[in-house]
Amino acid sequence: MVAPQQPQQNQSLRTSMFQQQITKISVEATADKEVSDGGGSNTFSDVPALNIYLRQEGDERHVSLERETGSRWISPQRLSMALNHSDLEIAASCRAYGELGFVSVPGDQLRNQDVGLVEMRISPATSVVESTALWITLGLSLVDVPSENSQLSPVLLEIDQAIELEQKAVSCSEGDVQAGYANLGKLFSRRFTHTKDISDLRQAIFSIETSIDMAMEDSDPISDANKSDLAERLSKLGDFLTQCFEATGDSSDLDEVIEALRKAVDITPITEADRRPARLNNLSNALQIRFDISQEIEDIEEAVANLKAAVELTPACHGNLPTLCSNLGSALLRRFESLDDLDDLHEAIANQHRAIDLSKSDHPERRYWLSKVGLVYQRRFERLHKLLDIEESIRFKKLAVETVEEVEGKRRHSNDLSTALQSVAYGYHLKFKATERLEDLEEAISFQQRSLDITPLNSPKTLSRLKNLSSYCDRRFLITRAKEHIYKALEVQQDLIDHMKSSNDDASLPEYFETFGRWLHHRFQYSQDVSDLEQAVLSHRNTVELIPTSPQYLSNLAKSLRLLFDLSQHPPLIEEAITLARKAASLTPDSETSARAQRLHEISLCLNSKNEVFGDLGDIEEAVSVSQSSVSFTSKDEKDGDGRLILPPRMITLGFALQRRYQRTRLISNLHEAIAVHEEAVLLVPETDRNLPFILNGLCVALQQQYDTSGDLEVIERVITMRRRMVGIEESKEEKSDDLSSWIAGLANALHQKFQRTGRASDIDEAAENHRKGVALTSPTDPQLRKRLTNFANTLKSRADLTRSVEDLDEALKQLERARKLTPESHRLDRSAQYLALGVIHQARFLYYNDPLDILFSIEYLKESIELLSPVAESNLSIAVLRQNGGLSTRLNNLGISLRLRFERHGDVSDIQEAISAQQKVVGMTPQDHADYPGHLTSLGNSFLSRFGRTKDSNLANAQERHYHHSGDVRYGRQAASNMQEVVIHQGISPGSRILIAKRLAHLTRGFDQGMCLYGYKVCIKLIAVVGGLEQTIESRHSALASISNIALEAAATAVELGVLQLAMEWLEQGRCLVWTQLNSLRTPMDSIRSVDPSLADRLTRLSPLLESMGARKTNLESAPGLDSAEQRILLQDDVVSHVNLAQEWEEALAEVRAIDGFEDFLTPPPVEEWFNLIPPSAAVIVINVHQTRCDALILQPGATWPLHVKLPNVSEAMVEEWRANLQRSLVAEGVRLRGYDGSSGDDDESVERGIRPTRQTGRSASMLEYVLKQLWTRIVKPIVESLSLKISKDQVPEQRVWWCPTGSLSFLPLHAAGIYSGSDPVSICDYVVSSYIPTLSSLLERLKAKVDSSPPSIPKVASEESATNCTRGILLISEHNAPGLSMIPGAKAEVQAIKTQLAKSKVPTSTLGGETNTVATVEAGVSNMSKFTCVHLACHAIQDAKEPLKSGFHLHDGRLELSKIVRANMAFADLAFLSACQTSAGDEKLSEEAVHLAAGMLAAGYRGVVGTMWSIQDKYASEIAESFYDHLLIRSAVVGVPDIDGQYAAEALHHAITQGIRRKLGDTAQSLLVWVPYVHFGL
Repeated sequence: MVAPQQPQQNQSLRTSMFQQQITKISVEATADKEVSDGGGSNTFSDVPALNIYLRQEGDERHVSLERETGSRWISPQRLSMALNHSDLEIAASCRAYGELGFVSVPGDQLRNQDVGLVEMRISPATSVVESTALWITLGLSLVDVPSENSQLSPVLLEIDQAIELEQKAVSCSEGDVQAGYANLGKLFSRRFTHTKDISDLRQAIFSIETSIDMAMEDSDPISDANKSDLAERLSKLGDFLTQCFEATGDSSDLDEVIEALRKAVDITPITEADRRPARLNNLSNALQIRFDISQEIEDIEEAVANLKAAVELTPACHGNLPTLCSNLGSALLRRFESLDDLDDLHEAIANQHRAIDLSKSDHPERRYWLSKVGLVYQRRFERLHKLLDIEESIRFKKLAVETVEEVEGKRRHSNDLSTALQSVAYGYHLKFKATERLEDLEEAISFQQRSLDITPLNSPKTLSRLKNLSSYCDRRFLITRAKEHIYKALEVQQDLIDHMKSSNDDASLPEYFETFGRWLHHRFQYSQDVSDLEQAVLSHRNTVELIPTSPQYLSNLAKSLRLLFDLSQHPPLIEEAITLARKAASLTPDSETSARAQRLHEISLCLNSKNEVFGDLGDIEEAVSVSQSSVSFTSKDEKDGDGRLILPPRMITLGFALQRRYQRTRLISNLHEAIAVHEEAVLLVPETDRNLPFILNGLCVALQQQYDTSGDLEVIERVITMRRRMVGIEESKEEKSDDLSSWIAGLANALHQKFQRTGRASDIDEAAENHRKGVALTSPTDPQLRKRLTNFANTLKSRADLTRSVEDLDEALKQLERARKLTPESHRLDRSAQYLALGVIHQARFLYYNDPLDILFSIEYLKESIELLSPVAESNLSIAVLRQNGGLSTRLNNLGISLRLRFERHGDVSDIQEAISAQQKVVGMTPQDHADYPGHLTSLGNSFLSRFGRTKDSNLANAQERHYHHSGDVRYGRQAASNMQEVVIHQGISPGSRILIAKRLAHLTRGFDQGMCLYGYKVCIKLIAVVGGLEQTIESRHSALASISNIALEAAATAVELGVLQLAMEWLEQGRCLVWTQLNSLRTPMDSIRSVDPSLADRLTRLSPLLESMGARKTNLESAPGLDSAEQRILLQDDVVSHVNLAQEWEEALAEVRAIDGFEDFLTPPPVEEWFNLIPPSAAVIVINVHQTRCDALILQPGATWPLHVKLPNVSEAMVEEWRANLQRSLVAEGVRLRGYDGSSGDDDESVERGIRPTRQTGRSASMLEYVLKQLWTRIVKPIVESLSLKISKDQVPEQRVWWCPTGSLSFLPLHAAGIYSGSDPVSICDYVVSSYIPTLSSLLERLKAKVDSSPPSIPKVASEESATNCTRGILLISEHNAPGLSMIPGAKAEVQAIKTQLAKSKVPTSTLGGETNTVATVEAGVSNMSKFTCVHLACHAIQDAKEPLKSGFHLHDGRLELSKIVRANMAFADLAFLSACQTSAGDEKLSEEAVHLAAGMLAAGYRGVVGTMWSIQDKYASEIAESFYDHLLIRSAVVGVPDIDGQYAAEALHHAITQGIRRKLGDTAQSLLVWVPYVHFGL
């Protein structure tokens, strides 16, 4: 029969007990089923018999109660069931309705005396309210107590007495013998339950088999009544055989079970069809057990078929149906696991759900059914990997937990509850494996911990549950790397060891000791507590003592010792570690390749640790050899327990060994091999691998070592890209690990290295920012903190060198003080590095304060730093290795610098001699291919120079020159020059540093070697292009050129002084306006190349727009909106590397072109002698060089062969700068320079400037302008006019054309208007010439050459037929009179409308944005439409951005049309741009030689000519000047046959509009000058 396994008291149960002489107990239970007599009342009248299941601890009994007259059932015979003191559980069922109710009598009601159950009565409740209740009355009697000598319990005594009675009855053939044998079988079965004596069970089987045989013999045919008894006995036989199988494991017993149960099913009469489902269920159970053993498909197929039949035969209201449905679901699951038929899985879920739906919430089996539903969903998830399935699984398992908790309450120990909690934990574990969501793993740990908490310590399940909890905690830590998680994992490991010790399971202890030691390694990473490593060593020693020949345990002990050595640097530790690691490898069979590879890897790690400190070449060679073997034995696909590839970390170890060998041998092939190994390792690691940052770090370290040797900028850019990537990977994690501080510190170090090469402020600022962040994230107990503090201090010192920030030096000293306090005395290398940093910082402080104490401290600290690198006998430190690792050369070099500085301060010759001696040693020990070699050579040269020209005069160059003139002893000077010359040609030193050295070389040799002096300047001019190289953005190039832009002026001034005028012209051309020259080169047509080498032309054509686009991108993160995340920083750095690569490819392509005959000078400035032939008749180009040493004009005239030199002795650089500054201040004060000017004191709305109205001081700027114009005429322009023999023109527009090319501060002054405008004899350059400006000669000469080569009038540049058809010879008119946030310009609309009407009369095509039209002048519309017209006219506000010149631009409706955007546009057919706005040619004072203003930008974008303004213009007159300009331009164009507009006459038209228009109207008053002087023309 189907009986509940653990019937429990119903929640509505009320119990009562009569205690008179302990004779009766009455209890009440509510029936699960409502039973009707057909008339609607629940009287149980149709239930003839009740089956009762009685259970106590160690005993159980089935009793049948027959119905008496009325509604009462009573046991037909004396029960004779001895009771013990445990709870008595009672379940009632019937054939028609299955289970009816459950009740439990607490054991404490049975503990007063030894009693036995002799009678049971059950009757329905009589009240209407309790119509479904059953009253159970138990009749109890005292039982005989065994004598003191008896070993039998009361229950067993009662069973033996019953057996004796039955045996007597059977032997005497009294009564029903068959029934007697059947009863004997039951009694012996009960006895086996207590004795566990298999002979009792065999006797039970014999007895029931005898009963069956007798029944079969006596009945032929067998009646239905006998069939019923026979079927019941066969079922019992099956039960007894099942117990026997469970006790012995003999499969023949199981076969007999199935045979007996099959017979029981087959013989069950039709009249008892309601009993077939239970028997089919029992048969199915036996078949499933046999299937689990034999895996015979027939068994599981029969089991499923039997259960399906049982379910079909069971009425819906039957109490057994939920159990049968659940069992069917389990059988289907078992079949699915064998046949993998998804239909079985789906059907299993459906049946488990049906079991739940059919049962009441308080059914005692419900908890198990809920668990089974969860299990089936779990299996389907494991098969289909659908997240919803595991979520459903967890939901049902959690319901099972809640159900158990409701029934059992908060019991201290509950097997069911702990099992259910364990199952939920496993569900969350599976879900975590699918989602990798930490929350799921946290839930798994939480439920597993709860399961463990209620599991008794002595439970056999405690160990497995501890293991599961350990596994989950292990996984959590490996994901989060959080400190609290490693502590929890270690706590679980400790519990495991304690549990094993208490259970005396010595065989398992080594494994747990080993695991505990491994976890202590993990915790050490967070605690940095040496006791963790010491405890780990102890734990691994315990393991080795238990199993001394285990290679794995020996290797793990070696690892612990190695880690402890890394911390303490105590030599015996690493020696023992290496010995153990070698022993472990020797004990590992060659056939176990994976294990052998791991053992070899540990040897190499131990050797690498030793080599970090000692560096014996033999150990290094062994490390390389062993690492190579380890890598060769490791499969590419081999993974560790966490699913991570094993090979990449081992390759990293090999790479480090090769790097160490390179450091020791200086064979570059070792370093190249190391980099190749690291690169291969990176390629093997997937992006999702947690080890990726570690693998990238290995490659970065190798590349930084290569950079130290080569100084190749591309190498360090690549390192920075990877380090940004590492930081980004770590920062993207929700839970940041301690590795983040390492990666940030590595990025900071790389940026610092890059700064030392480039000298860019953005690099050192970012390095300092990352160092500060990395230090803040580093634990105070982390031994790396002291190194990071030292590196931070070095970075601050480098920034102080750039910014002269004393605050940085002071902070650097504070960081070093922190580092020193954290450094043990035994760590000599770390202490040496700290003293080195202190030495160079005090050296810098001396340069700032000139305090002799600072230079004294510097020398002492540096000597101490060197002393710490001396060999120490007790530690066997190798001086050769320490020189390599500790940077002895760096320390000696800095000591030499400090000694030289002290010599220059005090004059003690011994100091300079010691300095030279130290630095000669440095040069001798530094390989010439090392990046530091040029710097060391420079320091030595400086010391020779100091000894040569010792003086207290701060102007060292003048002091050297005086020394030469007085003594004539130039030996030291030539020696210094020789060293400097060697440095300037060395490619390893940064271009910026080489420029400074070359400049000093020129200064030094100017007095005794003019050829060497010019050579020094030649190097400077050449390197300017390198400093502002194409690999940088335009913004970066401008930043880099700001501090060296005047070198070309200095070089030209020296060349003029030495009479080399052509060289002066070439240097001015090559050293100025570099960015625009580069941009123009990128836009040079490749037709000539294409005719010779089409593929090379295509390559250049492909590269040029890419380089141009890269150059125009943003440089700094702060300048690029939205670049906040680490991922975006990585993308930005990727652009940097791509940019560098493109620039290198461009240079390589140019080299190929210049190797072709006839193209040797491709994209290089033409020789000076060719310039003269391009200058038109009646024209001249005037280059004015302004330098502190001299000022000169160099004039190019048509037909000449040599520049005309005009000395300007009455002007100086300081004078010009004073004019510029005073004019600027006066314009700013009156609001003209930055805010506009209207020239009046009224509030007339028509007097609005193209800017925001200011508060003015009327008249100051006008008078200052008049003064400046007079000075320009008198001191500069008049001498030039006289030298050219120019005459005042009698025409309205002079025929003589002049292009001005000023330098320095003169670039910001109006040479085109120089003159005297007041007094009796006024004069102006306007009376002599038509003036234009050019940023460089090349910008003009290319336009003049294009004018000669092309047939006028034509579109200036034709790139392709397609683009030509998209361009119109006409004017785009852009007007924005009301830009957001700026004052209105009412005249802008009128200006544009008037010009449009004017042009329409001449049928010139136009298009308008803004103004009176419906179109809006947006930035995008402006740029896109500019490329469609040859000319553009902008009437709007404009602004010059002093901080970021490329952000200068025009204010349109939706923002600023920036210069950078215009430059990128590349107007292929651009002719003329009229910028009717303020400040369009104002420029940037810091970049006077780069012409960074809107007018020059328009030239760079492709326009042949540009009309711009030097300061704010007046809205009142702007329209008038523009209309007059276009009137003359249209007339002049028509004269030469151009039907529209020809921009080559723009300068003439502007001159006419000014001299014949506004000047005639306003006169030459000081106020009127402010109106027209700002207007200038640039270009052709």
